[in-house]
Amino acid sequence: MSEKGEILITMSDGDRARRYYNGIIIDFSGPRKVVSTSLLNGGYREDLKAVFNFNCLAEEMACRIKQESYEKEIAANAEAIGLNPTEVSGLTTAAWMEKAAIEEETFKDITVMAIVTAGIDSNATRIGDPASFYEETGKFVPIEPGTINILLHLSCDLPAGALTKCITLSSIAKAVTCEELLLGSLYSHGFATGSGTDGIIVVANPESTVKLTDVGEHSKLGELIGRVTKKAVRKALYNQSGVCAARSHKIRARIKRYGLTTGTLWDYYENNKDLFISHNIDTSKISLPTFEKIFDEYDDNSTAVIWCSQYLMILDQLETGMIEWAEAYRETGHISKHFWEDLGLIDIALLYRPDSRLESVEELIDQMKYVLLVALFKVQLY
Repeated sequence: MSEKGEILITMSDGDRARRYYNGIIIDFSGPRKVVSTSLLNGGYREDLKAVFNFNCLAEEMACRIKQESYEKEIAANAEAIGLNPTEVSGLTTAAWMEKAAIEEETFKDITVMAIVTAGIDSNATRIGDPASFYEETGKFVPIEPGTINILLHLSCDLPAGALTKCITLSSIAKAVTCEELLLGSLYSHGFATGSGTDGIIVVANPESTVKLTDVGEHSKLGELIGRVTKKAVRKALYNQSGVCAARSHKIRARIKRYGLTTGTLWDYYENNKDLFISHNIDTSKISLPTFEKIFDEYDDNSTAVIWCSQYLMILDQLETGMIEWAEAYRETGHISKHFWEDLGLIDIALLYRPDSRLESVEELIDQMKYVLLVALFKVQLY
């Protein structure tokens, strides 16, 4: 097996991670237990010599499956980085290997390392969202350029069942990280739990003198897996897509998951000009270029960002059945009035209120557009 490329890190058990061509490879220095979500030698294995993550986009305009099946495509990727496809398991992604994050957590004789690539802007999804493809006779849609791939390396030994549970823990940690970063799904109103094409490979060392049997969330190993996954996913998302608090601290970023964009806000304004004229807003001053300019200037207004977050939390709880329509109707009105007052817009009446007979989330979204636009025009134009 070729061992070309740049050595990224050598683990305590002698395994080495290296970057070569379009891939990151972990070469094993001895027998290893592996559990993998890959179609190539996936499931539980004890006969592999390496695992890898491969960037399928590096020299292409889009990720396309060139072989007759996805499994054979991954095998071809393995060959491209000098590996024997029968001896490895691997993942593919459109994320750049150069932007991978490597994180490590240690407690006594246990070390857990995560090597993660992550992109999420094009296919962020929440578990249970409407599907984007249906597999039939082995055919899949092309891979979208947004995937969170995790290579998790454990210095200890685990039985097969516990090793499989590591995938569950790492997946939970990934989902929690996406929600903490306020990443919205592109397929529903919810927060994303990952992308639609994520993969995980976990490696354990059967030759280790540290032999554990449990990897639950109450265990120290479970804690380490959660911590290292969260750190690495967060760092990889920043490296690949610039995901961070500053990027999320924008009105557009917060409202996007409910379908609110510059375009939908402009359409609402265009269709409801009389409503804004009633607020003594001079519509003759407002053109689309002017609107885009003042929105750009207002996008990171702290008061507006926090109001958006509060408003959307109410909508979230209404959609999941945690509060009743009447409560959502009442409280969105209250916080919207307080929002205007915090901006110095005193004694302005809410001229648009949702039709309570409809009990529609869309009505509450329209109210949000209205309240935000009045604030935007009043603060930025006067």
